[in-house]
Parts: sequence; C-alpha cells; structure tokens
Amino acid sequence: MFEATGWVLDEKQNGDDEESLFLAYTYPKTMEAVNRHPSMSVSSSQENGAAPIKYKSALIRRFDFSSQLQCMSVICKNDYDRGAYKAFVKGSPEKISEICRRETLPRDFNSVLASYTREGFRVIALSYKEMPGLTFRSAQTVERSEVESDVIFLGLLVMENKMKPVTTGVIQTLLDCKVDTIMATGDNVLTAISVAG
Repeated sequence: MFEATGWVLDEKQNGDDEESLFLAYTYPKTMEAVNRHPSMSVSSSQENGAAPIKYKSALIRRFDFSSQLQCMSVICKNDYDRGAYKAFVKGSPEKISEICRRETLPRDFNSVLASYTREGFRVIALSYKEMPGLTFRSAQTVERSEVESDVIFLGLLVMENKMKPVTTGVIQTLLDCKVDTIMATGDNVLTAISVAG
C-alpha cells in the first residue's frame, strides 16, 4: 500500500550523528509523488524527475500498536515544514474519535463509519498533532499519552479484505465434519458481522 503513494521508506541509517539515530526517512521518488500532496506547493518550472530532498520526513519515534489502546503513533520531523515535529496517530475509529478535538470530527462521523463497517470494510482512522517546541532529545522521553491526545482528525482509511476463493468451501467442509468454527477479530463489530454473514 505504501509503495502506491510514490514515496520511499528508507530504514538504512549509518553514522554517528543525530540524524543516523532516526528510525527511518520517507521521501518521494519523483516530483509526481510530491504533486499528489495538496499542501506541498511546487513551481511548474520544476521538472517531473527526481524529487528534491527538501520533502524528506524523518521518523523520530514510534509507539507500536497496542490492542488495549487501539492505536499506534509516530513522531516525525518534516523538512518540508521547516523542520517541524508532528505526531501521526492511527487506530480504531472509536479510539481516534475519543482522543481527537471535537471540532475536527465531521458531524456525520458515526453514520459514515457505520455505513462502511456494515458493508464489511475494514476502517482505520487517521489523525495528527503539531508538536511545537519538541526536539530530537525531548521526543525520546515524551509520554505516549501526550502524543496520543488532543489530535486533529484527518480522515478514514477504508480497506476491503476479500475472502480467498477457497474459504467458503473449507468452512463448509469443516461444518460437514461437525467441527465448530469461530471467527476471532479485532475489527469493528459491524465489519465482523458482515464478514461472518
């Protein structure tokens, strides 16, 4: 999925300086990938070849997914935002709606979420937060609860995971053999009901 964005995730860091301590870099392969991003203004005189390094974003810290918290987050330093630090948080829509600023949630959030999950789509909510005053050093000690609170809602990532063609036959064989089948999932309950049906 990441490759479809036209950006590169570079996890190879070498050296002894602060930048070599970053977890990874992301940057566009070409100017075409930059032009897809509405907030990155690019002059028409720039060629559509290699992208300038000024669009590089460094992954500074990662808080891995927690099933208890229902989310994960990263802190990034974005060169295209004059070195600003931002946190990006993704997780269950229910969790993200709890931790984001109320005024950033669309009024129809719950009805839109319900319509996607009833159709069996897998839905992940996306958000971000400006982290003014943060430095590389302070990013290493900032509390997760500070990063994953008061965020700005960005949108929903809607995915369809289709069953493999053999799944229905395998489940029927198990049922014919009197083997109880259950589905265990961490997805939204409406998504699970749709998939099970």
